[in-house]
Order: sequence, then structure tokens, then C-alpha cells
Amino acid sequence: MTLENEFWNRKEKNNNKIFLICPVRKAGDEEKKLIEEIIIPDIKKQGYKVHYPPKHTNQVDAVGYNICTENMNAIKNSVGVHMYLNPTSAGSAFDAGVAFYFQKPLKLLNPESVKGNFSNNFLKIVCEYASNTEGPHSDLYDMYLHRKNDLDSDTFKETCYDMPPDKISKDADFLFGFGMAFASGRKINLHNYQGILEYELANDFENIDDSSRIKKKDITKSFNKVLLCTDYTTNNKGTKEDFYEYYAKEQNDAYLFFKNFS
Repeated sequence: MTLENEFWNRKEKNNNKIFLICPVRKAGDEEKKLIEEIIIPDIKKQGYKVHYPPKHTNQVDAVGYNICTENMNAIKNSVGVHMYLNPTSAGSAFDAGVAFYFQKPLKLLNPESVKGNFSNNFLKIVCEYASNTEGPHSDLYDMYLHRKNDLDSDTFKETCYDMPPDKISKDADFLFGFGMAFASGRKINLHNYQGILEYELANDFENIDDSSRIKKKDITKSFNKVLLCTDYTTNNKGTKEDFYEYYAKEQNDAYLFFKNFS
């Protein structure tokens, strides 16, 4: 069965929405124009509705956890996923991992963006995921399928991470795997929770070396914070609302610290 036929066979009267994976914050003007004026209208002509994250996912989020949750639910409830690949988009790697976990059909809209340069496992897995749904699969693809099966197993305990905080948002392989773990809803344990927390609090402010000019950045959401919140909620430390409140207090304390000691 071809990928296109698989899309149409899954299309149902009340479930014909495509989730469009695409860059949001890192999208250039030309990319936005291409997506909004050509790609989305073309998908709609095929009879689908489109979930377009910049428009349909609330992007106002101090942490990022709500954005990830909204996108996850939209992917879960979609008939399939189309992807406009920007290799620098961290969110796209995460969303692709979510889609892989739910085994949604994936159509890569711009395969030329890879140009045969598989600089990381993420690019390899996305290309195979989009073109080879039935197999035989590569060892890499089978490894991710095995990881999905582990996440679904009754004997699975937790996913443990010890990733340097300055590497998380830059590592597409890590974010793809995190997307899978996030979608599973299973327990996530950060071995370096305190290190990520301190890194994020310092990164939330500008001019921390000058007390007269220090200020909070306009955009503070990040995958580091999403990891912190996921650890917090899946380890039953509290709800996501509790975490947002807890982190706001930590931010305020950090501001006072930098203000008084810079």
C-alpha cells in the first residue's frame, strides 16, 4: 500500500484533519509564505482540514508544556501528519517523535531539504518513516519501534535523562526520543534536574551582570522547562499548574538574587 493510499484509507467522515509539522519561531518569511499560501491550500484541496501550530496551537506559554500537550493531542487525533522539514527546528523534531509514537502516517513535503546529508539519526529516521511504512526496516528504525514497544509495556518503569542543559534544544535525536516518551505519558526522571533548573533560571534574564539593566526575557519557554515540568508531573510532585506556579516563584527569587548580587 502506498503512503498516499494509506492516508486516504484512514480518512473518515469525522476525522480528516492533518497535523502540519513545521517551524514556528524559526520560520523565515519565505517559509511562512510557502506554507500558508501554497502548502496548506493544497492539503485542503485534497479534502483535509489542517492543524497549523502557529495558528491553531496557543503559543503564549511561559514554560512550553501546554504547547507540547496541545500539539500532542492534535497529532493523536489526526488522520496523519504532513511535515515541512526545517532541520534547525527543535519543535519539529519533538512533534515527529510524538507522531512516530502514535504511528501516524507521515508525508515529508520537502525531501530536498535533507539533500542526502544525514548528519544525525533524526534526519535518517524521518526520511525512512515517510517513505517506508511496511518494511523491511533499517536497524535504526527497528530501534525506535523497540523503544515504542518498551514505552507501551506494562513492565516499563521510567525514562531517565542526564542530558547537558545547553545541548537539549540543539539535539534533534534527543528531542525525537523525548517526543515519544512525552506522548506515552510514562514517568520521566531527570538525573540532573537541579542543573537544568539553575541553567534555565540564569537563561531567563538579560544583563544579569548589571543590576541596573537586568530584565526578564520576553520569551522564556524552552524544552528544558518542558522536561522539568514533565519530571515534576510524572513523578507526582504536583500538577502542571503547580509547576507553573512553582517556576514563577523560582524566577522571582532568581531575579532578586541577580539584582542584589550582580
